[in-house]
Formats: sequence, structure tokens, C-alpha cells
Amino acid sequence: MKQFFVSCPKGVENQLQQELQQLGAQSLRQTVGGVYCDAAFAALYDFCLYSRFANKVIWVLEQQSVADKKAIYQVVRDIPWHACFSVESTFAVDFKGTNRAIKHSNYGALLVKDAVVDCFYEEQGRRPDVEAKHPQVQLYAHLKRDKFLLGIDVSGGSLHRRGYRFQGAKAPLKENLAAALVDRAGVKAGDKRKIYDPMCGSGTLLLEAVMMALDIAPNVLRQRFGFEFLLQHDDKVWQQRLETAKAQRQKALAEAEGKVLAVGFDQDARAIQAAVDNARRAGLDKIIHFKQQALKDFSADEEQAVLLCNPPYGERLQERNALFPLYQQLGEKLRECCQGWQVAILSTDDFLLKAIGLKKSKSYQYFNGALKVQWLLFDIFKREQTEAVAPVRDERFEQGVEMVQNRLRKNLKRLDKWLKKSEIHGYRLYDADMPEYAFALDCYQGESAVYYQVTEYAPPKSVDEFAAFQRRQQFSQAVKRLFELKDYQLVYKERKQQKGKNQYEKLDQSKHFFRVQEGQARLLVNLHDYLDTGLFLDHRPVRLKIAAMANGKRFLNLFCYTAAASVHAALGGAVSSTSVDMSQTYLNWGERNFKGNNLDLKRHQLVRANVLEWLKACEQQFDLVFLDPPSFSNSKRMEGTLDVQRDHAELIDDTMRIVAEDGVLIFSNNRRGFKLDQALVEKYAVTDISRESIDRDFERNQKIHQCWMIRHR
Repeated sequence: MKQFFVSCPKGVENQLQQELQQLGAQSLRQTVGGVYCDAAFAALYDFCLYSRFANKVIWVLEQQSVADKKAIYQVVRDIPWHACFSVESTFAVDFKGTNRAIKHSNYGALLVKDAVVDCFYEEQGRRPDVEAKHPQVQLYAHLKRDKFLLGIDVSGGSLHRRGYRFQGAKAPLKENLAAALVDRAGVKAGDKRKIYDPMCGSGTLLLEAVMMALDIAPNVLRQRFGFEFLLQHDDKVWQQRLETAKAQRQKALAEAEGKVLAVGFDQDARAIQAAVDNARRAGLDKIIHFKQQALKDFSADEEQAVLLCNPPYGERLQERNALFPLYQQLGEKLRECCQGWQVAILSTDDFLLKAIGLKKSKSYQYFNGALKVQWLLFDIFKREQTEAVAPVRDERFEQGVEMVQNRLRKNLKRLDKWLKKSEIHGYRLYDADMPEYAFALDCYQGESAVYYQVTEYAPPKSVDEFAAFQRRQQFSQAVKRLFELKDYQLVYKERKQQKGKNQYEKLDQSKHFFRVQEGQARLLVNLHDYLDTGLFLDHRPVRLKIAAMANGKRFLNLFCYTAAASVHAALGGAVSSTSVDMSQTYLNWGERNFKGNNLDLKRHQLVRANVLEWLKACEQQFDLVFLDPPSFSNSKRMEGTLDVQRDHAELIDDTMRIVAEDGVLIFSNNRRGFKLDQALVEKYAVTDISRESIDRDFERNQKIHQCWMIRHR
């Protein structure tokens, strides 16, 4: 008897243990991500041929506690490797884990390799060659603290690679995880029910399901196994096992000839082509049919069937919101077309699953790589057996949508004349007007399309999460229906308290820029890549005021962001401008803003610097300065932190030092509860212009920012 470790995806351990037991394994013991067992060496042929759930089969040669690298070397060196494989064979070492002695897995692999070749050289005077990419013999070593396991990968690479899939959809399931899901859905050998997948991707679920129903050995098409190059390998026994599996496959396919056992649909033509190609390589293309078709067109008339589905699931809030209607539609299709069926759906998201509107009968937890997923089973009863479960989009849902639409119509009517008169192309339409719908809605009229951004103020922890999710759907549905928007025209974000690096973190990398008109300026906006869009709409009056004041002035913009105010100043006739910020990303954005308005950058500087340090060193004088610092900053590019309440007096003093005698500083910030230091009022001529700096679209939120004009006395 030999000891083996058979690895598998996390969550599949129970199924793997039962499978190995049926294949003749003994003394089985589970661990995370695999099962240890004892078996005759020839049993590994069946493990490798018939296991649907395994990743790798490791022949365990040694398990010991090791204190240091010398101990590891000695454990490996003591194995009679010349009795395991020929010196003519190539090999490689897959080393996983580290400890105090082995701080890098590459070093561990080198240590094992040295011990193996030293063993060969001492016994035979020759060394086997190392081949990293395609070795004939793959050694396996695992180190955790002082526990060291050493073995040979007799499977020759992960067994999920059946040999039929060369390409996949965007996020294909591994074949062995797909097989585990199919098994939990109740598909067994001899199952006569037709199997459907309305969002099949590259077809992995259906391929594994049909092979399971026909009792086809999953790895019968695999071209190479690791045990073939071991001296213990009995090729005669192996060929007998392989021929038996091939004959069983041919018989099953012959009996299925002329039948359609499974049907897959997907709206993505490339995914369907991949599924067709995979089925052809598996020899199942005549009994599995694939068709390009959207979920809305799904229909079936089977009395009993199985539906397996791995619908898309969004990792970001924007994606989840966009997918909510798809899950609602899936629930509607299940109730309409799948009565009497067994249904299984894979997802990471409880909220999206609730959108289906059906009560699960069972659920299982798995890991798709590092991603935790749920495999939920649903029994879709016939209408005469029970009343259909109401979908999520019920009467109350629609009432909420209508309530939001009514408020948006009211706001549009209030702002309509002002918008037309002012020719404003970026404005706020809604700002938490109704407490239960705590969102901001901004409209940006681009050159080729109108875009709307919904920003959610993060709900308190006391609010039920699904209720909050429902309100997101109601609000976004109201906006999309009222303005007849396509999905790409509505962008969804969540605004939380930003700390440290998070306040500048990228949300996406779409690089989706477009321009909006503001006064004389055409300014770049990006609704996808960052939490902020590149244009603070509430500062519109301040920017227009700067444009009106800038003629003939030397303008300075501190914490300039995307330099929108500097562009306004330049268009307003400023003789020069200097824009200072620490972010090169925003300075590049600012440069594009200047170029997009045909402004000569020779007179307009964009400076990357810590504003606090730059002010201390600056010897220039400026006639008009805009100072709009963040409420708080601890950027890695500056020493210490900036707290606007704590530091604003010194910041203003440093700025006023370089403001010309008859110049003016416009100071603004958006910190809630901010109070201007009274010493500044006594030292300078200070005028509070907060009220006039807030436009019609921000009237509901008078505290969105505060603004002062400061002059020398």
C-alpha cells in the first residue's frame, strides 16, 4: 500500500472522499483542499482516469518535521530517487510554502533539486536534467512551519485539464469544480433528464453534466499522466484500464446517438463558439446543442429537466446594480418555463440571489479560486402544487420607483428655466431629498450623450442591507425609466468616508473621458475611474467668478485637482497661471483640459509639489489665488498630515504672503462644521461668500462647502 494525497478545490473535500472510497482508497482523511488515503500503486490509474473532483494525485514519499534547511536537504537526499525514475527523465520541483529557514519557495525548490541530483550522482555518476516547463516527472514539496511533505505528482499536472477545453469565456469554471456542482445538483450516471444552461459561457457545466450522466471517465481524453515516467509504472495494467474506459465511452456515445441530452444558450457569440469547439473536442457536439440567445428569449417545454446556471456576478457596486434586472429576469423565466424542474445557480451575492425571488431548497459553499461562491438548489414546483413565489419586483417596488420619479420630475421643473438660461451642462438634480433614498444624482451633458451619476451615501449599519439594496434598484430604475437611458449612460458609486490612500484609489480603468461645457470652458469628465469625476459641480459659481475676475491677473490654483479653475482663469484673460498639486494623474488631466481649450501652456504652469512646502519656498507674487484644500490628507508623498481645521490659519498666512497688495485669495473647503480662525478675521479683510457660491442645484445642501474672499487690510 502507498500513501497518496489527492488535492481538490476548497469545498469539494467531502465529495472527493466519497469518490476515492468508491475507487478503492482506504484510511481516508480529509484536510483543507484535499484528502489523504492509502491504496495499491495501481489504484492511482483509476484515481487519474475516473476522479471528477481531483486536482492532483501526489504519491507521498515522506512526511517529517524539519528544523532547518539542512534537515530538508537530508530528508530529500535519503529518498532512493534512482528507484523512482530514470536518470534519463527530466524533472522539476513544485515547492509550496515557507518558514523561518526557507523564506522563499524558489529557494526551497532549488534545495530539493540539489538533493535529488546529488542522490543520482552518488548512485549512478550522472544527473537527470531539470525541465521547468514540461518535465516528465514533477516532484511536489509542501512546507508549513516545520511540517514537510515530499512526493511525486503522479497525475502530471492538474486533472481539471480534461483535454477538451482550449479556450473559455471571461470567467470559466474549472472542470473539476463544475463537476462537483453538477454532482450536488443531483445529476448521476444514467440520468435521463435533459439538462439546460441559459447562460452557458464556454459550456463547462453542460459538458461535465453530460459526461456524468453517461458515466464517461472524465480524463479518458487526456494525453499524458505523470506516472508514465515512473519505474513503478506497469504499462500493461494501465493500457487495460485505459482501453476499458475508452470502450465504456464509445458505448455510451453510441447509445446516446440521435438524442439531445443538453442545451446551452448564451448571448455572447464568442462564448457559444468556444462551447461548440469544446464539445467537439470532447466528442459531445452531436448530443449537446449550443445556440446564441439572450436570457429573455429562453423557453422550454420539458416536464422534468435540470437547469444549471453560472450567471455573471459583479464585484463592484456598479456591476451589481446593473445585474439586478438580469437576476429578476432569471427568476421570472424559472417560474414561467421550469415548473417541475431541479434548478441550481452559482453566485457570490446574496442580494442578487434574492432578486430571483425563489426560496432555495439547499445551498453549498465552494471556492472558485480565491472567490467564495454559493451553489443554490431550487425546486420549481408546478403551479397546481403551490403558488408561485412572488418576484422581488412587486407592487411596493414599483411604488418606490414611481415615488422617486415624481420627485425627479418636480426637481426638473424647478430647475428648468435656470438650466436653460445659464446653459449649464453639469448639474445636481437630486441630493437625498427623501431620507430613505440617500443618493445624489448628477447629470453631465457630454458632446455625444447625456450621462447620469448616482452616488449613494453609505447607509448606517442599522439599516437592513437588502432593504438598502432594494432602494438602490428602485432609484436606478426610476432614473433609467424617466430619462430612457441605456445601461452605459447610468453610473453608480458609493461614497463612504475616505481614509488614507483610499481617497485617491482607482475604481476602474475604463479611461472613459468626455467633455462638458461650463461657461467658456470645455472640461474633461470621467465617471468611471475615480470616486470623483474631475469636476466638483458645487464649485461652479466659484470657477465662473474666477473667470470674471481673472483678466490681466496672475492666477494661482493650490490643490488644483484637474485645474478646471485654472482653465477658467486662462479663458477669462489671466496673463499667467500656476496650478499646484501632488498628483501627477490629476496634473496630466489638467494639461488635457488646457489643450482641449486651445490654451498656450507656455504661460500656464502645472507644478507637481507638496503645496505646503511649495508655499514656504515660493517667491512669486499673484493677483488672484484659489485655495481649496482637502479636509484631510496623509498622502505618502508628504511628511505628516494636513487637517484643514487644524492647519488652515498657517496655510492662509503662507498663501497671503505671496498675494499681491491689491490681490485676493478665494479660500474654500467642504469640511462639515468647519470654523474660520477669528485671528484671520482680525488680520485680513475677510468676506464670507458661501451663500453666493452655492448655485440653484445645491440649495438643499447649504453646507456642501464654505467660501471666503480674503484681502490684505
